[in-house]
Amino acid sequence: MLLKVEKLTTDIIGPLSFDINDNEILCISGPSGCGKSMLLRCLADLTPHSGTIDFKNKKLSEYSPPVWRKTVSLLPANSEWWHLTVGQHFEKTLLTDFIKSGLKKLGFAESALSWRIDQISSGEKQRFALLRLLQNKPRLLLLDEPTANLDPKATANTEDLIQQYQQSNHCSIIWVSHDQKQIKRVAQRHLQMHSGTFRPAAL
Repeated sequence: MLLKVEKLTTDIIGPLSFDINDNEILCISGPSGCGKSMLLRCLADLTPHSGTIDFKNKKLSEYSPPVWRKTVSLLPANSEWWHLTVGQHFEKTLLTDFIKSGLKKLGFAESALSWRIDQISSGEKQRFALLRLLQNKPRLLLLDEPTANLDPKATANTEDLIQQYQQSNHCSIIWVSHDQKQIKRVAQRHLQMHSGTFRPAAL
């Protein structure tokens, strides 16, 4: 077992108890406002909560915040950008073959690293933000609607990249999605959230 959550609670969600195994993709669906994004933020240690979160048999409190957020990494629905160009958000020493091939798989030439952030679309930001997250090689990915703003071709390419990363790095993924067809394509397990609590759902 990679992650174990017990009685996680905020003023909006919970108590929630669940776990995720090594190399597993768990999809979470549910109506807007039911607490899916809040759950991911709690798992990323970005939102106050009660209950316990254990990762590889160590409590969240035993990790420093930088180590936790590099190991358990959140891709939010709306990513933050703080430099002028795309490339400034990537560590030059981490521009590995995976990142370069990732750019190509997502439909970008390497020259896209010179693009200005204020001149790219929300869908392009979404794909660049995913690649930026993967450069740190997280062990658990928290994905909040990673293909929501993408057309079918870009969605397929993004799903392929995520699954390629998962298989190459033996990571696990908690993937929030409204797309039932996507859930059937990518998930090994599916939970539905309603009013801040879980119930099992079919794939």
